[in-house]
Amino acid sequence: LVGLLLLAPAAPALAVPPATPLEERAPATRAVLDALFSMKALAPEGAAPTPPAGFSPDDADEAALIAFLARQKRRGADLDAYRQLGTPLLHTIRVGLHDTARWLLANGADPRLRVRDAAEAPAGFPPPDALGVAVAAGAWKLVDTLLHQPAYAALPPREKARALWPYALASATR
Repeated sequence: LVGLLLLAPAAPALAVPPATPLEERAPATRAVLDALFSMKALAPEGAAPTPPAGFSPDDADEAALIAFLARQKRRGADLDAYRQLGTPLLHTIRVGLHDTARWLLANGADPRLRVRDAAEAPAGFPPPDALGVAVAAGAWKLVDTLLHQPAYAALPPREKARALWPYALASATR
């Protein structure tokens, strides 16, 4: 019986998909960031957005953005790449693209990555991660979604409080 198992071909469900070549991953990642920053909600003030090929921000709603991001993910895009001091997840939460933020979470974006700007942090605390950004933005349904993510669900209560309250208090005084 053992010999027969060794000779049996591996089931297709167990086959590992081939890795995306590195030369395809960088353009896919750039396309993700370009698409996000070409959306009206995220376009830097005074800058002319440069949408990637195959994406038209003038015609795009959030569903079209998600479909474009999904195509780029299949090409190997890094959904945790930074631009303008934040990841796609942090930026989408900040500007209210919450369906896109949920899609990013469902597709492996790391909610524990932090904004790379110390000015965003309350005194004595690190810059916010996705949970801190959602709290500061008042995106309470997304806060609930984030608290159910494994990265936060596993935290002891004291750590959850430290992840939430500094940003809630700071946003209340703005």
